Amino acid sequence: MEKKMLTWTTLVLALILPVVLIGCRAVGADAEAKLGITAKELRAKSLAAVNGDGTLAGAKSFETRYAVLDSSVNLVGALRERRYIEMTRYLAPDNLSIGEIYSPEHVKRMIVNPRGIWQISVSGKVDCITSESRQEAIRFTTDLSNPAKTDADMWRLIELQESDYKPELYYQLVYYPVKRVIRKQIEYIDKTTFLPVRTIIDFDGDRQVITDIVEYRKFDTLQMPYRTLTRDNKSKSVTARKLQLLKVNCLDENCICDFEPNASLDMSVAGCKACGVAPKARKYYEPTKSE
Repeated sequence: MEKKMLTWTTLVLALILPVVLIGCRAVGADAEAKLGITAKELRAKSLAAVNGDGTLAGAKSFETRYAVLDSSVNLVGALRERRYIEMTRYLAPDNLSIGEIYSPEHVKRMIVNPRGIWQISVSGKVDCITSESRQEAIRFTTDLSNPAKTDADMWRLIELQESDYKPELYYQLVYYPVKRVIRKQIEYIDKTTFLPVRTIIDFDGDRQVITDIVEYRKFDTLQMPYRTLTRDNKSKSVTARKLQLLKVNCLDENCICDFEPNASLDMSVAGCKACGVAPKARKYYEPTKSE
């Protein structure tokens, strides 16, 4: 039976390449013969290394909280730094809320639900995302968070290649998506632990976003990326993240407050099945209380 998958990270990948040799590196069937493992076997081992007990595969919701330092250089060469808390809430199958929290009163959000996608500024201004390409890319990211989606739903091909980065230490998997939202995703996997150590999102051959997983830590039964460093070769930005909180199956499946653009930071949506007829006080920036 095909393994279900859940990924976090943010955000993700189009064109099938033929199975050929790239330079002197083995690719596809040649790589599998040379390395003694198939792409399917490696993918299964990598998923098990992160999620050995299947917690993520059965998740209906999750919440993460990261401390973020975002650094970039402006047009005149001055360094710009932003520090904030990034809170993500996901409710299956297609509800997503991502908040950049600068203070309890200043939160920038993106909200995804079956009806649309919205960006909400720190002042509360709501803008609907209507660009078809942006919508498709964001929906793809939401689908990656859905445990009901299989590899076959998301990827047209997952190919093993002999690694072009420290081949004595790492395997290399290349993912080609069903939908052309990105060109491909490259994942480097530790040969000993089978944990991913680096991911490259290749958007169009010109822009690449590289994420190095600096440190893993155990959260309950999960091995989670604890510290990551992401570099965007086009914007020249560098983003450091530290995982502060992870909760699985923590959201009320009847509550829509986090996934409605008209829900303010401090009040629920009137008529929400979980909240009742009248809006209730809430604090978006605080972690969800466990049942």
